Formats: sequence, structure tokens, C-alpha cells
Amino acid sequence: MLADRIKHPERASVCISSAPFPNEACRSHSGVKILRRRISKAVDFVNSFGHVPVKVHKDVVGFLMNRINGAAFREAMSLVEKGVATPEDIDKACITDFNWNIGPFEIADNAGLDVYKRVGKALMIWAPVIFPPAQS
Repeated sequence: MLADRIKHPERASVCISSAPFPNEACRSHSGVKILRRRISKAVDFVNSFGHVPVKVHKDVVGFLMNRINGAAFREAMSLVEKGVATPEDIDKACITDFNWNIGPFEIADNAGLDVYKRVGKALMIWAPVIFPPAQS
């Protein structure tokens, strides 16, 4: 993890905002070693430009929304592979039923399918227990 590779992890905080922009949520990823005052400063910084801070309290492989979206995307892919629904219909369902701005396939398309493939492979190497393949 990042905290293990830097000299003063108690000084580190990472703020991430998701596409599509503008996106109002910004995650503040802070390892367990960070000082509480650093978290407060990160939250104040995020608030200063009108975003909504979401604190992530533990360093894990992948980031908060990548992990959640990865699970949704794997299930969406499984449903398409089984002929249950088309990518367009799954996106439409997520938009109308979950009030998402865009569905999992449009998210993947915007990020780049090549990026999804590389990230997916990396996460499967580093965290096979956390990211098991979708079950039939």
C-alpha cells in the first residue's frame, strides 16, 4: 500500500474525484497511520471547492468506488453473457432504478475498455479473494 512506501505516511492523504465531471463526491483516502488533523485538512480542502468529502478509513487494494463499481460491472457482464439483458438495457435500468447518472457499461466506455481490462487484471492478481470471478 502507499503508506508502506513513503517516509512519512502520517502526512499523506489522497483525494480522488470520479468521472464524469463535474462530480460532487470526492473520496479522501487516508491510511491508518495518518494524523487526524490531516484528515480534517483534507475534508476542509474538498469542501472549499464545493465537493462532498467521503472519508475512507482504511487502505485497501483498489479505491472505494472502483471496488463497488467493479462488483456492479462484473455482475452486469455476467447478465449480458447469459443473455439476460443487453448492455444498453442494463445501463437504462441502473439510471432509472438506482438513479445513477450513467450505467456500468457507459462508465466502462468512458473510462476506456483498455483501462478496465488492465485494472481488472491487476486487481485479480493482487486481490483474488476480494474480487472473485462472477459465478454462473
